[in-house]
Amino acid sequence: MDSYKIFFPYVVGMSAALLLLVACTDESRPPIDMGPIIVPYDPSDTALADMLGSLIVDVKADLDSGLARGRLGMAYEINDFKHAAADSYAQAARLDETEFRWPYFESQLHAEFGDIEQALDILDVAIAIDTEYPPVWLWRGKWLRNLGRFDESIQAYEKARELEAGAIAEIGIGQTLLSQRRDQEALAILQPILDYGHPHIYRLIGQAHQALGNTDAAKINLARGKRSSPALWRDPRHADKWQFLASYGGRLVHAEQLLKSGEFDEVIAVLEPMHLTNSADEAVIANLAMAYGRLDRMDKAIELIEEGFKFRPGYFRFHNVLASIYYQSGQPELALQHLAESVNTSPTQTWPYQQQATIYTNRREYDRAISAYDRAISNGVENPEVIHHQVGMIEGARERWAAAIERFQKAVARDAAYTMAYVYLSRTLAEIGRFTEAREALDWADLLRTHKPQRLEARRRLIDLENEARDAVSDS
Repeated sequence: MDSYKIFFPYVVGMSAALLLLVACTDESRPPIDMGPIIVPYDPSDTALADMLGSLIVDVKADLDSGLARGRLGMAYEINDFKHAAADSYAQAARLDETEFRWPYFESQLHAEFGDIEQALDILDVAIAIDTEYPPVWLWRGKWLRNLGRFDESIQAYEKARELEAGAIAEIGIGQTLLSQRRDQEALAILQPILDYGHPHIYRLIGQAHQALGNTDAAKINLARGKRSSPALWRDPRHADKWQFLASYGGRLVHAEQLLKSGEFDEVIAVLEPMHLTNSADEAVIANLAMAYGRLDRMDKAIELIEEGFKFRPGYFRFHNVLASIYYQSGQPELALQHLAESVNTSPTQTWPYQQQATIYTNRREYDRAISAYDRAISNGVENPEVIHHQVGMIEGARERWAAAIERFQKAVARDAAYTMAYVYLSRTLAEIGRFTEAREALDWADLLRTHKPQRLEARRRLIDLENEARDAVSDS
């Protein structure tokens, strides 16, 4: 979904006070006649040293160029020299008062440093240059809310909504209303945007219901949003910074993000040059091999891992990569071999045990699967309720009803919004004649309003079993 699609298309007028934007005149900001901001950096990181050296030369060649100092600021920021970046942006903004990016980028760094007041002052400079960029109003709304200036915060979010920031603006308004204890109004804003699909909306709705004393609704929505993180928004103006990513660590982090998002060709483009300059880096080898494996370039992936074992014999992450590659290519026996090597080397992991359990389940080796799942749980797997549900399904398929019930109960105890766990808890309870408990579990599943076909089928099965039980009593 486009972050800027509007959900409620109406225009909200902005107050005159909000639009009175004044330039920041903080005397602590660095003067421009002092030359470029220069920081110490590791000269052995030649890519970073060469790039920063070239950008500093550009600034010295034209001391009046705001663009040169802004480019240096972007390079500093993307390579984690944040304070030098803020100072460089400040210099650039003074040299070019018509360029939006420099005060905009600087304001966000000051917010990151914890100086929200200064961030807002500098953000107002950016707003005076470009009032039509939605994210600038989203940032303003967030920072004003953090300062407790709630009415101004709502005005900023309303301006973002006017500029088609969509559900993100509505979330901001809802959060601010909750901060003001205007819980019913917050619900009216948040309920219509559930289709946006962000779990943080459920968390906010749960908080509103909790404040209003709606216990069941609060429990359900808080459970649905319990792993949520704050909703973020696209901010295209930051894209210019990526061209300056040069530090070794920064490139590695960027590659890992690309790997998670499935951009495997881009991962290879980032990591291959790094591998050429440092062939023994374990993280580079593992991520690069994974990217090659996902592109079905198996020989290259295996070659990289075998090379890695020369530097780090038995390294568990290398075994995990090979296990993943072999499993994806339909070779579960080889995958199991490497999973076993991985847990022998590092027994406190969770992922390899889950992978073992998946393979064992597919092979109908259920006792082994359950043992592997339980090891993942004991090692602190992130979503134990999912594992308990999986084990419950295995036990139910074997008609081991008591064991299945125990697992489904553990699943719903950890996640009150786990509809399918309630559905199968109901089904297993019904199979052994515990009809009242089965109905209670299914009634709760109905409150969750998801998986309707499965709920209806479970309800039919419950009724059939109750009727069979009554007929048996009558016949006797």
